[in-house]
Amino acid sequence: MSMRRIAEEAGVSLMAVSLALRHSARISATTRERIHAIAKAQGYVPNPRLGALMDEVRRSRESGAQAALGLVSLYPEAEPADRIPHLGLIARGAQARARELGYRLEKFWLRAPGMTPRRLRGVLEARGISGLLCLGSLLLGEEFPREFERFSLVTMGLSIATHLHRVANHHQHDAMLLHSRLAARGYRRPGLLIKPEWEVRTGYCFSATCLLFQERTDGRMTVPVVRSDHFDAVAINAWLDEFRPDVIILNQPVPFYAQLETLLRARRMKVPRDIGVAFSGSQLVKEFYAGVGQDHELIGRCGIDMLAGRIQQRDLGFPLKPKIEFVEGMWFEGESIRSASHRVTPVWMPG
Repeated sequence: MSMRRIAEEAGVSLMAVSLALRHSARISATTRERIHAIAKAQGYVPNPRLGALMDEVRRSRESGAQAALGLVSLYPEAEPADRIPHLGLIARGAQARARELGYRLEKFWLRAPGMTPRRLRGVLEARGISGLLCLGSLLLGEEFPREFERFSLVTMGLSIATHLHRVANHHQHDAMLLHSRLAARGYRRPGLLIKPEWEVRTGYCFSATCLLFQERTDGRMTVPVVRSDHFDAVAINAWLDEFRPDVIILNQPVPFYAQLETLLRARRMKVPRDIGVAFSGSQLVKEFYAGVGQDHELIGRCGIDMLAGRIQQRDLGFPLKPKIEFVEGMWFEGESIRSASHRVTPVWMPG
């Protein structure tokens, strides 16, 4: 039986029912007694957990207090967003969503001089913080400190090896979307240039999809993936000469694009007349390029949503069966591939 049914039978508002059931003096004694009698006759039983939550909300409003969450960084510098722009977008999205939910989001740097997990735990407990959102780590496979098992925990991306609830970009979806769009424009021989560390951080989805596309299109893998930490003009020229990709997919830092442009000009190859170029990854380099980019602000917002849910369910520490939420990337149109009017029926389209 719901409070709405009680209100309908009593001929009063929901607010009046709520106040009466809490024995508020704002409702006359006669009306309170009538509402209690109707509730008893209908078998109404209040939800104690919901009541406790609403009491906490009311106390917070009266005192001006605001619950707080922690945004924890395991990176070696205090502000990793200065070097890794997408982390700033994640933090911005998380801050915005935390405010919308009534939380204050405080930043904590675990690698700060003199800081230890145990000391940080004490700081968090003293500030009444019950949930932590981890930005991930520069080191792939890093473990999250066990000292934080008393908190609700969510991490971002795939870098933390510890079994935690997490929110990550849906790299498999993005790789499929990218190759579907390229296939629809008539490209049959995609070649991927990817930073090795980023291949791991994306769960090998881009290299796997690229090679699968080739195998399903031509019956074999025709253009090998080039994994490189830096721009190697000699290696890329040899790769272009031997394997002749018709479109280059880049999952590389921003400076790589300008270096590739210089190399293609030296070969007298025009984009997209002679070869297409598409990006995949964390940011749109410039409007000229087509590709698939990640929505990092949405990832940050989803991280807060997941963390708030863990707190409400009293889901603390390191779960045996962690939940993973994926956020799909978006297609960006650009002039670096054939135009949308140049559509063909692809030999194979993933998805």
